[in-house]
Amino acid sequence: MAARRTDSGRAAAAEGRADVFRRAVEQAPEIAYEPSLQAVPRREGRDRIEAKPEVLLGSANIDAGCRRRFPNAARWDFVIGVAGERVCRAVFVEVHGADASGVSEVAKKLEWLKKTYLVLKGAERLASLPREFHWVASGRVRIPKNAPQIRRLAILRRDGLQGPTKRLVI
Repeated sequence: MAARRTDSGRAAAAEGRADVFRRAVEQAPEIAYEPSLQAVPRREGRDRIEAKPEVLLGSANIDAGCRRRFPNAARWDFVIGVAGERVCRAVFVEVHGADASGVSEVAKKLEWLKKTYLVLKGAERLASLPREFHWVASGRVRIPKNAPQIRRLAILRRDGLQGPTKRLVI
């Protein structure tokens, strides 16, 4: 007969997932762990991200942390740790204008994140977590259905980008 997990067992498992995310961020270069959504400034999109407090494992501001080392790069904004049933996942969030020109800018940022930042020495643990990539619109979503950038957006979505959306619900 399988043992039922107690409330204290669930809490211990969630705490373990929080430690996994925190350690992954602390080992990653240039960024710093913050509890909850504290790494996401209100003026930079915190009001566009909804999450139950019990699933939030912390966050880090990639853009601000990497500004000195990569001053001219198209840097990604944030990573948020989210507790799943058995594992934690890294939710990478870019808050950016969602118009036709935003598609190529977000594409550059996603490429920088995947091909430059997540391959740095020290970022291995963060890169190894199950991950999602989200584009959250900083305003309205205004990409015309017949814009040439729609094809590029379809490719980005095929490669794992979700969005753009007005709000991110975790």
